[in-house]
Amino acid sequence: MIFAVKTMFYIKNFINQKQYLSIKTIYLICLICLLSCLFFLSPSSKSFTKVEILEKPQIDKIDPPNWWLNHTINPVQIMIYGRNFTDSKIKLDSLGVKVIKSTISSNGSYIIAYLDIDSQVAKHGNLKITVENNAGNASVDFGIDELPSTKGKYQGFSPDDVIYLIMIDRFADGDQSNNNPTESFGFYDRKKPRGYHGGDFQGIINNLSYLKELGVTAIWITPIYDNSNRVSDYHGYGAVDYYNTEEHFGSIEKLQELVEEAHKQGIKIIQDHVLNHTGPDHVWTDNPPTSQFINGTREQHLNNLFDVPALTTPNGDSKRVEATLRGWFADILPDINQNDIEAKQYLIQNSLWWIATTGIDGIRLDTFPYLPRSFWSEWSIAIHKQYPLFTVVGEVSGGDPKVVSFFQGGVKRFDNIDSGLDTILDYPSYFAIREYFANNKGILSRITNIDSFYPKAEILVPFLGNHDVKRFASESGATIENIILAHTYLLTMRGTPHLYYGDEIGITGGEDPDNRRDFPGGFPGDSRSAFSSSGRTKSENKLFNSIKKVSQLRQKYPQLRGGEMRFLYEDSNLVVYLRSRDNGRAIIAINKANKKVNKKINLPNSLFTDGTVFSNKLNEQFSTAVENGNLVIKLASKEAAILIPN
Repeated sequence: MIFAVKTMFYIKNFINQKQYLSIKTIYLICLICLLSCLFFLSPSSKSFTKVEILEKPQIDKIDPPNWWLNHTINPVQIMIYGRNFTDSKIKLDSLGVKVIKSTISSNGSYIIAYLDIDSQVAKHGNLKITVENNAGNASVDFGIDELPSTKGKYQGFSPDDVIYLIMIDRFADGDQSNNNPTESFGFYDRKKPRGYHGGDFQGIINNLSYLKELGVTAIWITPIYDNSNRVSDYHGYGAVDYYNTEEHFGSIEKLQELVEEAHKQGIKIIQDHVLNHTGPDHVWTDNPPTSQFINGTREQHLNNLFDVPALTTPNGDSKRVEATLRGWFADILPDINQNDIEAKQYLIQNSLWWIATTGIDGIRLDTFPYLPRSFWSEWSIAIHKQYPLFTVVGEVSGGDPKVVSFFQGGVKRFDNIDSGLDTILDYPSYFAIREYFANNKGILSRITNIDSFYPKAEILVPFLGNHDVKRFASESGATIENIILAHTYLLTMRGTPHLYYGDEIGITGGEDPDNRRDFPGGFPGDSRSAFSSSGRTKSENKLFNSIKKVSQLRQKYPQLRGGEMRFLYEDSNLVVYLRSRDNGRAIIAINKANKKVNKKINLPNSLFTDGTVFSNKLNEQFSTAVENGNLVIKLASKEAAILIPN
């Protein structure tokens, strides 16, 4: 542009000096000037300068919506979503809070800032955050709150507990008004296996007494995040808003009520957190807050290879490791990059926000191995610094204890990193229990005999089933008697047992989503309610009452829920093992044969003196005594005994 103007200036001078130029020559010179101007004004020209019209900022959302005075996280990251943030500045209207750092995304749709909250000066209440540029401004409120009382909250869980996994949408419909919310209308249909069926927070509240009767002391609920409004994400694992609840389940206030009511009944709450990936409809998918916030794009990304063993060795194939850590699930779930400093801080704060906001007692971490161990280490330190008693359990699927144990915290591995993870879902025991009690294969001790691989095997979380596998009752050899025996073993083995909703009444079901059937009686129009004994069949009551009985004994006798576990005898049908804790001991014997058993068990030296009498707490009519260091086990077909010394 400047060149064209200068050219015209020189030509004008030339014409003034050369008055004798012909008209034709003058026309030619003018044409050259015109073409020169057009060229330099062309959008394709490298010298073209685009003139932008500055527009007023628009704010859609702020994450988190509030934070706390005297919190261990300070300064706190805020993420403001909106438009027209380019060339904007942030202003605050409160003393004691200041912006110490802020960045604006390249397209002007995010501001990430860090607020330093001086707890000696700042007051609780709403802080007004204003974003302004030369065209105008927009404001949003950010709450500054006092930290909630810790009384009765953030308790953690341990082998003293029995956990009960609830898939929220399939347990009980306590509030029919949220079945077809306006913002996501049309996905409620109980006839569709992948539709919303109506289960919600209120449904769990309504049935806490049922869980209490069963012997449950902790509830693990599937994710509560707001999910897509365009499809049915009834399972909760496709978050589109990490700071709101799914409208089909209820409000944050209703979730807080659930936690409060559960605590009143002595039941803890464990919340499922998904920090590996978002749902495909999350705004981050196509418009991430930073260039590295998401691993790849919708059009170009790695797919997860789920090669967990490769992560446990320094010799793992680097390409497979990268795909496992950075790949998208099922080619559709965007993988969050926890190595991005802003994404990392966002996720750490998000977990702390949910803990403080709801008063939960533990977290179950979804897809634990697929995130960088360095992230988990920082995340765990942050959680336990604020909530020392809090317990976190990670999902690490697989049947090999050597692989699964690698991810439990408490020791640094080859990468010189301690994940900080308290405990792990005991998948190796899950496979062993199914083989032994449902498929008549293998032995149980093959797992517990190598517990030394774990930093703390005694706090693992064993189970018989969950929302990702076929129902235990649908295994070929899972008779009602074998299901009872399997639960007896689960509730008396080492670790913190967890049940899957409906397994206590033998609900059947194949692979996902058939393994997520509605709990009978939890929904409008159900012909019966299994929440009461009168609504259960004879076999359902038999199973329910047997689990209830063992749970009661577990609470009565500490040696059944902690301490040492040692196998005394095992074959393809009979298993006998010792539980010891402090000065208490118990011997559990389980006979899954179709015939009675009469077996003399040699006890370890000095374990029990001759003449020690044991009573079977599952059948008070049966007792046995130690004689010459031996204990005779007499069991009927499909019978178990919990033997406590008198």
